[in-house]
Amino acid sequence: MLLRICSLAVLLFIESHFTVLAAEQGEIVLSRKVPVINNELTLRLQPPQNAQLPDTATLNISLAGQSILQRTLTLANADGRRASFTPRETGFYKAVVDFGAGSNAQRIVQEFPVVCREMYFLVWGPPTPDQRLSHGPLTAQVIAPNRKPETIKYWLDHGSDVVAWVGAPASQPSGEISDEQMADWVEEISEQVDRGCNGIFIDEFGAYPTEHGIKRMRSISVMLKKARERFPDLLIMPATAGAIQRELAIGYQEIGAVALLESYPTCFTRFFASHNFKKHLDSRIETARNTDLIHRVGKGQAAIVLLGTRVCGAHEEPVVAEVEHHVRYIKKHAPEMPGIGFYGDRYDGMTSQLVRMVNEYYIKPVVDLRAIRFAPYTAAAGKSVDVLVGIHNLGGMTARDIKVHVYAGEHGTAKKEQIGTLSINAIGYGHRDLEPKEQGQLVEYQQVNGSRYAVIPNEENRVFLARTTGKVTWTPEQSGYYTISAEVQPSAQDQFTILDGAVQETLLVK
Repeated sequence: MLLRICSLAVLLFIESHFTVLAAEQGEIVLSRKVPVINNELTLRLQPPQNAQLPDTATLNISLAGQSILQRTLTLANADGRRASFTPRETGFYKAVVDFGAGSNAQRIVQEFPVVCREMYFLVWGPPTPDQRLSHGPLTAQVIAPNRKPETIKYWLDHGSDVVAWVGAPASQPSGEISDEQMADWVEEISEQVDRGCNGIFIDEFGAYPTEHGIKRMRSISVMLKKARERFPDLLIMPATAGAIQRELAIGYQEIGAVALLESYPTCFTRFFASHNFKKHLDSRIETARNTDLIHRVGKGQAAIVLLGTRVCGAHEEPVVAEVEHHVRYIKKHAPEMPGIGFYGDRYDGMTSQLVRMVNEYYIKPVVDLRAIRFAPYTAAAGKSVDVLVGIHNLGGMTARDIKVHVYAGEHGTAKKEQIGTLSINAIGYGHRDLEPKEQGQLVEYQQVNGSRYAVIPNEENRVFLARTTGKVTWTPEQSGYYTISAEVQPSAQDQFTILDGAVQETLLVK
């Protein structure tokens, strides 16, 4: 059996002139994992130990230098050390607690992200409480391996969910799981809930698509329904190494499960002599997408890849480079997956790299150039042609202040000239339904993210906000083949991550 932690994280960013906040120095604890817009967020001050403290302290929360919340905290009681607010924008917020001039306690400065949707992250092995800050986003939803109530309480007190590992019952010879087995399994979950756990991680749920396997998967669906009926708010995270069959996917959908798609590059190479791990990822992604498991707006279910690191201890070096390569591939081909997981041994320093990847590819905005198109597609010398660049934001926050340079050059040479620059103020996230502003028109046009959309009365006019198309108009002087390229300029303040920052196409000019 594989033991894992599944974590929805609070990612802590500390200003460079501060060291990581230990408990004795004081800390600001968040009530959520990765905070999500339009959800109430509670912050709790854990005062520094062995410091001279006043009766009150001042809390200020800001975003991009603008104050969002100011509150006086009463240090003598727990309720007085709490403050709640509802963030309305994505971004990195800064919380500052100042104890005043009469105290020897240092002010606490802490940054935290607010993203556009629920996210799920996981890692094995489980961190110990003293590793909480160093593990960043990989510590917010954890398994307590010893299942001690005090360990569970520690993680709950620090804004984490605690997920209990639960095995899957064996099947009867027919493939079915008996009612007695189902009842015992639900009672096992109840024991973990009584200890304080608010989620379960279920191992080994897969089955082959035989008659026996189909019956087993149908029984699993029934069993999951019983668990959901008993525990309506329980986070249920089943892990499946094999293919997810339709019967299993239906069960996951009905209970709002977060499906973990186990994918281990080392195992594929070592045990199956496979050199096509990306094809395996493609297959898993498409299966999850085609069975409606990947997160959708207004739906509870989700699916994320559980990516191997040093499974079986036989991973060639450098591990981090290969892991990041696959993380980028998953983000490119399944940007709607709300998170990622890691499983396997880790050498010193690897954890910090996994934390960095979660931050860069899921928390922050992620700018990705998707395509270059032409109108008309075959141009003519002396006549203008529109160069259209498709730009997407695949991350967890609004991407801002994006510049894309567009170039044209003779095909087959290194010569190129800049023919325009796209300046985009923001690319958002999610969807927006556009309504007509004027009555009586058959169609009207509205601008969103710099793009023009037709709005038709009595129709669903839904705009996907996480993308935009920029246009540069160019007039080629001579006929021939040209290489048209676009390049994203890095953010000066490292505000966003670049996935594919350069793209090119060949244009024939007659």
